[in-house]
Amino acid sequence: MLRRESDAAYLERLYRENYTLVYKLVTRTLRQYTPVTNDAADIAQDVFVLAAKRIDVLRSHPNPAGWLIKTAQYVCMNYVSAHSRHGEQLFDSLDLHAVKDDAIAEVDTLVSLEQV
Repeated sequence: MLRRESDAAYLERLYRENYTLVYKLVTRTLRQYTPVTNDAADIAQDVFVLAAKRIDVLRSHPNPAGWLIKTAQYVCMNYVSAHSRHGEQLFDSLDLHAVKDDAIAEVDTLVSLEQV
């Protein structure tokens, strides 16, 4: 009688076999949209957290590595989208104007700080 591999052992095997591929994909995808790839390891890890949550789907999938790759693409795009919106909102909220005189800028800054 064949014994089914435990969920933990299955995930561990998938992780060992596919982490490098997922990490490289995440890094490459992030480089296309942002100069910063510091979060690539965290995003790759998130892919495997999702795999653990969806272990039932992953076990029955005909191509688990493909599932991980597709999931990595979705997680990356969600990350890029969330950070792009945040960056745009932050940029829009900044009062960016050219100041010709540094002394005026310093006074404005001091007045703003005193009002806080």
